Amino acid sequence: MDKFYLIIFLLISSCLCSAQVGTLDSSFGDNGLLFRDYRMSDKIDANNKVTQPDGKTVVVGSVRGKLGDDFSVTRYNVDGSLDKTFSDDGQQITDFGTANDVAYSVALQGDKIVVAGCASRVGNTSFAIARYNSNGSLDDTFSSDGLQTTNFNAIAICNAVATQGNKILVAGYSYIDKPIQESDFIVARYNIDGSLDKTFSNDGIQKTDFFGFGDYANSIALQGDKIVVAGDAVSSSSGYLTTAIARYNSDGSLDKSFSGDGLQTTGISSSASLIVQKDKILVAAYGTDDFIVFCYNSNGALDKTFGNDGIQRTHFGTNYYAQTNSISMEQGKIIITGNLYDSKKGIRQLVMVRYK
Repeated sequence: MDKFYLIIFLLISSCLCSAQVGTLDSSFGDNGLLFRDYRMSDKIDANNKVTQPDGKTVVVGSVRGKLGDDFSVTRYNVDGSLDKTFSDDGQQITDFGTANDVAYSVALQGDKIVVAGCASRVGNTSFAIARYNSNGSLDDTFSSDGLQTTNFNAIAICNAVATQGNKILVAGYSYIDKPIQESDFIVARYNIDGSLDKTFSNDGIQKTDFFGFGDYANSIALQGDKIVVAGDAVSSSSGYLTTAIARYNSDGSLDKSFSGDGLQTTGISSSASLIVQKDKILVAAYGTDDFIVFCYNSNGALDKTFGNDGIQRTHFGTNYYAQTNSISMEQGKIIITGNLYDSKKGIRQLVMVRYK
């Protein structure tokens, strides 16, 4: 049967660990590249990753199951080989019992692995969380079977997860009690046992609306005891997207020391990912043909010492369509990964940009 190769996208960042910065690390995988071999019928996607303190990498996404997609969690050794101590063969597949289950994000909670995504039925998509022990088995101290879903009785997409001590934070969006074009940011916090944390926004769930149109949370990070969420907001009925950030206090209320009301929007752009430093917030975004990095001070204002008045753009040309996927800080440098579509040549390119 014909086969194809899945290149694990995240492993580009491992190239930065070689003797010369930016060169492929020959000690990893096949001269710095890692391939997984699957049959064409075995649809599999890799959506995110996290590196454990011991250097092992956990990759999450989805794999085709008997009735639809299931969570896929795979762990690799430092050299890129499958870690056979994880679920016996290096991969754990988890079915929530719904038509399609897709993992979008992963975080560590001590020696546990927390994976968040969606569990879908027709017309209804729930937030879905799975917590695994270090050996890949489901952690039955979490929601009794290792699995937790939150049903909003609407389409709900969970894009990001972070851990806050013994709490679990997830972020995404849903059309709760609204028409399908008017979604809100959704942030939910869970206790260590998998129950919703009722000390967070009274019921464990915080909804945030920017302009009354569509709002889509894509990433989440902690800034001290604050919770920072970045995504997109439709700024008007014309449908223009703007990069949107919300910062919350630990109890789930909007932090009004951030931009006056806890909310900040910038430019005509779409955001993909963020990282936080002690007093800075960096957001990776994209316009039609450019990669964009926004840098904000802790008060929500753009940091005028960064780029051009707080914004750094990398233009690729009018024949390109750009999309950023992730932002990270490696060896003191800002790394943006993403994709370009060349409309003239009809090809897609994987791109990595590094900034000082």
